[in-house]
Amino acid sequence: MSINDLIKRNKRLAETNSQLIQQVNKLSAENQNNITTLNSVIYQILMDGTAGFVKSPGYGAAWAVLFSDINAGVYSTFYVANGGSFKVSIIHRSTANNFGKTAGGVLSISYDVDGGFETWNITPTFNLPLEDTRYLKIEQSGTAFTVASSSKVGVLWTKNDNAGGAAGTFTIYGMFLTRQ
Repeated sequence: MSINDLIKRNKRLAETNSQLIQQVNKLSAENQNNITTLNSVIYQILMDGTAGFVKSPGYGAAWAVLFSDINAGVYSTFYVANGGSFKVSIIHRSTANNFGKTAGGVLSISYDVDGGFETWNITPTFNLPLEDTRYLKIEQSGTAFTVASSSKVGVLWTKNDNAGGAAGTFTIYGMFLTRQ
């Protein structure tokens, strides 16, 4: 790949990121006043990586991991002012061409109940389909969970396979909760 191809590719990625950020900001502004609407979104407060996920210096708060690292995870924290039923969505991308492969993972949710934490696995697996390097992908879990008003919610996605020998790295840009 020539330097000009790399420059063009990086410009396309920057445009894609810019469009995604504009869409998220628009959704955030629309949902500010109507936070109990179906499909309204709650954005993460904090995100942190563990056991192999490291903060990417080039993408703000994104967390990257080698496909060969197993049991690496990303934590996100949310505050739910108005309780209800939610699904988790993850914004992610692969750095190599990995069509037809998935990053296998397990989703765990915890939330505070009367000062303590209740934790459970929402789904045994939450696999993230991989695309080529040109696209960010947003994948939503298939199972909803319910929390009470004024709850702190913790989400952990743990990578549990090497994506069938996928090449390169896997990056998670963020998570959000969507009201059901």
